[in-house]
Amino acid sequence: MAIHYQKKWEEALACAAERAKSRWTSGHNNKKGLATNITHNLGGDGHEIAVSHGCVQAVLRALSILKCLAQDRRGMTLTEIVRGTSLAPSTAHRLLTTLQSEGFVQFEPNALRWLVGPGAHLVGVAFHSQRPRPFL
Repeated sequence: MAIHYQKKWEEALACAAERAKSRWTSGHNNKKGLATNITHNLGGDGHEIAVSHGCVQAVLRALSILKCLAQDRRGMTLTEIVRGTSLAPSTAHRLLTTLQSEGFVQFEPNALRWLVGPGAHLVGVAFHSQRPRPFL
């Protein structure tokens, strides 16, 4: 699943880069044209990502880590996260420690595994509470 996710991620980034390049070289280099989103379904898991010229790469990478961690309830080792996201180990670790400082991931030192943290849960609860509830 993680390899399929990574392949779709790479396809989305390549497509965004090609579209941005073609817009730039064809003279359509206004801000609105460059900010056009390209949405790709990342296959089977319902995750989609909008890739545009104005995206922040570090945020996209951090979110890819969270999505990867969400696939395994037992948590993941750094090596597994690196395999699942194709990030460099140093980049993945730096992003994980940043996410940990904000409570979005937590580290289990006995098992040497990273897990989704309570900060991510709070975001999920906020999303759930904003959805309309059916009348019973």
